Amino acid sequence: MVASVVYAVNSVPLTGWPYTVGLGALLALLSFLMVSTWRYRSFKDFNLLTPRSPQSVVLLGCLIFLIRYYSQAVLLVLSIIYVGSGIVVRIGGLVKRRLRSTPPDQSGDHHEAEAGRDERFDARKVARKGSGKTARGAGGW
Repeated sequence: MVASVVYAVNSVPLTGWPYTVGLGALLALLSFLMVSTWRYRSFKDFNLLTPRSPQSVVLLGCLIFLIRYYSQAVLLVLSIIYVGSGIVVRIGGLVKRRLRSTPPDQSGDHHEAEAGRDERFDARKVARKGSGKTARGAGGW
């Protein structure tokens, strides 16, 4: 990402403080992403020798053409998409997990369910006492 930014600006040194602050923030973000456990696609399963559909061959050709003639902008956009993909996947996973969790019971039956749970617990405790076993095992301490 940093290399694509440097390449996109023709290796011109930073002159204004907003650019310096922006690059510092970008470096901080990239540093966090490098040490985090967030998942990124590794492209290890991408094989150019497998048969492709005609559409994917045309898209790959267009990408090569764009990189050849507009390399600074295209490589910057590709690096932004790659860095952003990990962030989007992480946020999507958090949203999905939050939507999947069930909200707490809002009805008045909540206390009755708690009482039923307490009675089952007491019944297990009584059964354990009747068998001569304690919570720590057969002989206790």
